Formats: sequence, C-alpha cells, structure tokens
Amino acid sequence: MWALTQSSMIVFNQYVNPIAFLAIGWKYYIVFDCVIVCIGCFIYFFVPETKGHTLEETALVFDGADAVSKMQEQADDQAAMDRGRTEAQIVDHYLDDTTNEKGVVEHCENVTPQQINRV
Repeated sequence: MWALTQSSMIVFNQYVNPIAFLAIGWKYYIVFDCVIVCIGCFIYFFVPETKGHTLEETALVFDGADAVSKMQEQADDQAAMDRGRTEAQIVDHYLDDTTNEKGVVEHCENVTPQQINRV
C-alpha cells in the first residue's frame, strides 16, 4: 500500500505539478496547502499514537487482544520451562537450540564470549 501511494505521488509530482503551475501560477500553492491539511487531518484522526506506550500496549493497539494474549501464553510457557533451572542450564539449552550442524552459534543474546568459545 505504501509503495503504491508513494509511486502515485511521485508520478503526480513529476507530471501534474508543472502543468498546474503553468495554468494557475502561484495559486497552486493554495491547492497544495489544502492537500497537506487533508493529510494532516487523516493522520490526526486515523493514525494511532504510540509515543510513551510499552511494546505490549502498542501490540494491543495494532494486533488486538488475541495476539497479545497469545504472546503472553508463549512467554508463560517459556518461563515455565526455565523455572527451576540455573542460568548456566538455560544458556546451555539456548546454545543447543541455536547451533547449526557445524557447532557454530548462529544467534545468541545475553551470552558471554567465554560461553560462546566453549561451543
């Protein structure tokens, strides 16, 4: 949707603006200002504000309550799996899940270089 809108605005800018300027001169700025006011009104009334919200609140606005509850269930399941384990066991389990067939870690978060070198 964005690419289509952007492309149409580029075509409008390249082909329509010069013709309009030749036809009505400086008055075309009034037309252009009206278009900008319409865009501003659309943004004000239809685009949700995300400043100051947590990621969960932003997800609730865009994805809905069902998606947020599903993410919460996944987080609860992961927490239940990790409950009772030491930090080293969690890291070992995470490293086992993220190593490829050559034993190279493809993606790791919160792992020290010593733990990566161990693999």
